[in-house]
Amino acid sequence: SPNPKVYDAALTCLIKTSDYERAEKLIRLLYDESIEGKIDYFNSAVAAYARSNETEFVQKVIEDMEKSDCPPNVQTYKMFLKSLCKSNQIDKAVKCCEELHEKGLNPDADMYNTLISYLCQEQKMDEAVRLFLKMKSNGPKADITTHNCMIKGYLLSGQYDKATQHLEEMEAAGCVPTTETKALFIMNRCKVNEVEKAMEEFKIASEKGVKLSPDSC
Repeated sequence: SPNPKVYDAALTCLIKTSDYERAEKLIRLLYDESIEGKIDYFNSAVAAYARSNETEFVQKVIEDMEKSDCPPNVQTYKMFLKSLCKSNQIDKAVKCCEELHEKGLNPDADMYNTLISYLCQEQKMDEAVRLFLKMKSNGPKADITTHNCMIKGYLLSGQYDKATQHLEEMEAAGCVPTTETKALFIMNRCKVNEVEKAMEEFKIASEKGVKLSPDSC
């Protein structure tokens, strides 16, 4: 088997210099059935293409893996989803995530967080809420990153009441707000020129023991 670090470095170098023909030859070496730990090498190829935002090549490697004796795992698809999101193919990324169950794989919280984060940035809150509710009903369990993404999305789209409601539901579920959570609300107040309310929230947060910097406003 080729040395994993040497393989990864060589593949990354070839892809960075757009030498895709030689990169493809390196990847073809993985079809040798004697290679151990093949999934790690395939994932190195996916990661290298993803780092260069070569989404089409990422998809090709995954398609080859699906046809081989080394199917993609959750880590493979996680890199693919992030690559799709970065190339503004969020709808395709969502579809890919939802199809994982058919492949016998369960998306983890990090995958959902990536999708929800990008959806919220695009202010596609209906779709973000749909994914969030899917997490609540089927798992994985939403974490503080998930909640902060949802709150940020609501605030970006001007839905302050829904952001507050989400915060209350989050706390009721036992998820403790972080400094970032409180800062999101304070920054939003400042952006809409509600400085007095921002300072009031800053004071309340400080009284609850949340350590905030004056730069939060």
